[in-house]
Amino acid sequence: RPSPAGENAVGCGVLKMSEWNEELPAEAPEETRKRIATARRDLHRPEVIGLAYGEVVRLTRIDLARAGRLAEAAIWLADAIVDPASRALAARAMGHFLYLSRCYAPALVHYEAALEIYESLGRSIDVGRTINGTLQTLIYLGNWTRALSLAERARLIFEEHHDLLRLARLECNVANIYY
Repeated sequence: RPSPAGENAVGCGVLKMSEWNEELPAEAPEETRKRIATARRDLHRPEVIGLAYGEVVRLTRIDLARAGRLAEAAIWLADAIVDPASRALAARAMGHFLYLSRCYAPALVHYEAALEIYESLGRSIDVGRTINGTLQTLIYLGNWTRALSLAERARLIFEEHHDLLRLARLECNVANIYY
């Protein structure tokens, strides 16, 4: 589990997500950023995508532009790793960033991509987590019926796993549908 500073052991060294993110210059063309993001072979590991996800979530409350660059890099890196779970987590990170950037339709595309992958992998908790993250986007898009339907699905998943914390978070999001 990453520390609040976004650090964790990767390979022989310590990867600091904030430092790696700084290597991705905002003003550089997309192809340059992509090359930089995927150049380090020591980062071609699913654990790095997990670290990037946590850092994207943290950064969205601090520096949305940096969060976006890191979410974008996570997608490129996940594609280079060719690991479906990493692709799903990177897509969910991008969905989170886009939702908080008020780009709801593109966020939904990423959430749905993550959901599809997690479903194909049989990762029910991740399906529930992704649904929970999708709810606010659906609310802003005015798709309350779908939000309620998906919330019920997530509720069943969290109840089956006796995951009371995620169930409580889900209920808070469901309450926003009615607000």
